[in-house]
Amino acid sequence: MNSSVVERDTVQNVAVLGLANKLLAPTASQLANFGLAYLIYDPLAPNWEIEETRVSEDVFYLQLRMKRYFTGGEGEAMLILKRRAGLLQRELGYGGYRILDYAEGIESHTMAARRFGEGSIKLVRH
Repeated sequence: MNSSVVERDTVQNVAVLGLANKLLAPTASQLANFGLAYLIYDPLAPNWEIEETRVSEDVFYLQLRMKRYFTGGEGEAMLILKRRAGLLQRELGYGGYRILDYAEGIESHTMAARRFGEGSIKLVRH
């Protein structure tokens, strides 16, 4: 057998490996673009930020702001407000809570609009 002859299977395997390397090995610029996209849209970051103000011993004002770039979660504001109210109720030893007022909407900004929710809750003893 002549050692300079390359078998067809070997050529096909090398071609497939070369294509796979091209598809699976990202360039430095692709990695930089991915890093930038990750900083702007962090998929592991919570969709909502909560700012909490204690108005009195048993009344809290909660402001919720949704992150600017997201995939889903637009209708979660009331659920998150109720979840936080329940946590406050249990942490502070109250029997329940009442939602005194609540509003939600969209704040327009130059770069991107943001959803918000805000409300006041009163912790009650049963």
